[in-house]
Order: sequence, then structure tokens, then C-alpha cells
Amino acid sequence: MKNLFDSTKINHLELKNRIVRSATWENLALEDGKLSDELLDVYKKLAEGQVGLIITGFLSVLKEGVPFNGGMILNDDSLIDEYKKLTAVVHDYGSKIIAQLAYGSTQTSFNIKDYTFWGPSSVSEWQTKHIAKEMTKDDIKFLIKAFGDAAERSKKAGFDGVQIHAAHGYLLSQFLNPYLNQRQDEYGGNIENRSRIIIEIYDEIRRRLGPDYPILLKINSQDFVEESITPIECLQVCKVLDSRGIDA
Repeated sequence: MKNLFDSTKINHLELKNRIVRSATWENLALEDGKLSDELLDVYKKLAEGQVGLIITGFLSVLKEGVPFNGGMILNDDSLIDEYKKLTAVVHDYGSKIIAQLAYGSTQTSFNIKDYTFWGPSSVSEWQTKHIAKEMTKDDIKFLIKAFGDAAERSKKAGFDGVQIHAAHGYLLSQFLNPYLNQRQDEYGGNIENRSRIIIEIYDEIRRRLGPDYPILLKINSQDFVEESITPIECLQVCKVLDSRGIDA
């Protein structure tokens, strides 16, 4: 029988144990997305503590997608060398690290005057009351490419895989929610359509990085509001991604 300290694998990624640090917001990046010494120290301590797999906090694929101050960004090739520092710190202790790629949208109070936040539909977010700009199909194509670009940068920076963040009310999670997604095109309506952008982002990353690079998904099965994705719909999305080769 396997135990917590036995090695395991995700795709071809070998992990020295089964301890995973799930993504947690650190609020320690610098304003331009670069890494502070305090942020690097957080990851050094996790790796020193022998965590087998570390998933980063929210790492935005576009600068305007950062939902809080102090957020990490990987929107430009000039940041690749910066993030090599982070992966090197973790690898020095034999741990592995996965980049959580995301876009924030209207669940934020950060820089609301500076950015026009994208959303599936122009609907007021429950908590912040911000109303997103409904994404055009060109916007959706642009975002899919941005996720693909950020995934390529992640690999070049030494990350051992990527996690697509489609949970907790951020943009991809909003597409899954029937209240926030009231689109009438192929990205709205039934769960097959509402999950289409996530499937297309996965396909884009897989096409670019190949079958052996670990791709994970973070998804919740309930939004805890009146109109919500359901556990059955969540399962449908996961089954589709599983059939396409997602790793976890």
C-alpha cells in the first residue's frame, strides 16, 4: 500500500513524495511582476521542508488580469529569466514546481480604474458589483493565445508543468457559471459551450508543449450562489479534459 512519502508521477514528472502545496496567494511580487526576495524565500522554505510538488500562487497571463496587488505575471518573454530564479530555488532541494496560469476578471478591487476587465457577459459580479466587458470572439482567441504564450514561457523558465486556473470566480470559472455567462454563441448556454474556452486553452497548451509536459486544471464544482455550476456539470468538464489527455 502506498503512503504519503512514497514517490509518484504525474505524466512523466517524478515526484519524491505525495505532498502537494496547492496554489496560495502570496501577495509578495513587485509591481512589475518581478520576484521579491520575500517571495523567493517562501518557496525556498517550502522546498526545504521537502514538499514534493509546489503549485505557485496566481500567475497572470496578462498584466491587466492580476486581481490583487503583489501578483505574479508572466506576460512577456523578458520575465523568463526572472522566473528561472524561482524554479532554481525549488529544484535545488529536489522539489518540483508548477505554474498556476490565470486571468482575474471582475472579482477584484485592484486597479479597477486602470483596466477594462473581460468577462463572458456584461453582468454584475455578486460581491464586487463590477460589470465586465463582454469578450468578443477575437478577445477569446487573444486570451487563448495568451495562455499558450505563458505556458511556453513557464516551460522555458524551468517550471515542471502548468495548472489552468478555472475556479473560485475568476474569468474561466465565470464562463462555467450560467449567471455570469449569458452568451448566446458557442461559448454560452449548455455546459459543453460554457466550458469551451477552457477546453480550447488546454488544447492550445498541449499543442505547443507536447504530450509529455504536465498540464493540470483547478476547478470547483459549486459556486455557492443561486445560479451555479453543478457537481454533475463539473464532472462532465473533467471527463472531457480527461479524454483529451489532461494529467490531473
